[in-house]
Amino acid sequence: MGGNSTARHRPAPRDAAHPSGCEALPRTLAASEARFGSLADLATDVVYRLTCDPLRFDYLSPSLAATVGWTPEELYADPGLLLRILHPDDVAAVTDALRPDRRHPRLRLRFRRPDGSLVHTEAVGRPLLDEHGTKVGIQGALRDISVQWELERELARLADEDPLTGLSNRRSLFRALGERIDARTPTTVVFIDLDAFKAVNDAHGHDAGDLVLHTVGARLRDATRAGDVVARLAGDEFIVLCGPDHRDRSVDRLRRAIAAPIVLRGGEAVTMRASLGAADVTAGDSPSNALARADGAMYAVKHGRVDA
Repeated sequence: MGGNSTARHRPAPRDAAHPSGCEALPRTLAASEARFGSLADLATDVVYRLTCDPLRFDYLSPSLAATVGWTPEELYADPGLLLRILHPDDVAAVTDALRPDRRHPRLRLRFRRPDGSLVHTEAVGRPLLDEHGTKVGIQGALRDISVQWELERELARLADEDPLTGLSNRRSLFRALGERIDARTPTTVVFIDLDAFKAVNDAHGHDAGDLVLHTVGARLRDATRAGDVVARLAGDEFIVLCGPDHRDRSVDRLRRAIAAPIVLRGGEAVTMRASLGAADVTAGDSPSNALARADGAMYAVKHGRVDA
């Protein structure tokens, strides 16, 4: 019984084709790493794995070169190159993400290619933890979003721009005026209303009216100083935000710019006049109140109650 029992529990002879679990583990990990590398090498996104302190890249997929213009070998040899090719405004976000007490956020990063051009990217990742749960690295992916970024920038521009004149629209105007009020920036609001604009539409058609508005908008922009804001509020109403120190000169310059003849597409010229009213922004003001006072000043000019 005892002999049979000993025989039954004796370890079976080791088959070289079927290694023990302890010996198979390194092979399994190596195979897994190889599969990961093979898949990552084929990815169009940049797959990366790095250690945080000291900064070192353990893996960078070959697509890095096509995305940011720098090769994996260059960053393997010089990990600090990462911070040097980042846009200066993005360095702080990356150094913060490398800290051990930070979880890797979704970051939008700009990289300077060797030719000097910028590429816009988005990095996503997750922390790599040691056996004590301490963050020691990050692995994730980096994607080129330059096309998406351009589209977003264009949509943002369209959201803030009057489509006819290219000036700031009402939304953008209220935001700019609100920011000036919050920052207590001395500001004068000039309210501009074209006189007899309806007559241009009636006599020459809406295309001629659009040309007049576009031309007036361009002239107002050319007649203002750097830092001033020019907006089309609605219809034939325009707003200029300028400094109070040159308020009178600004109003006179804007009036003269509008009054120059405008040649229509048929060759006929029209001369526009405008009523302009100005109001200074005061402490505790709101964009609506400041615009309302400038509107009241313009209305008084238009109806002859004050000298234009």
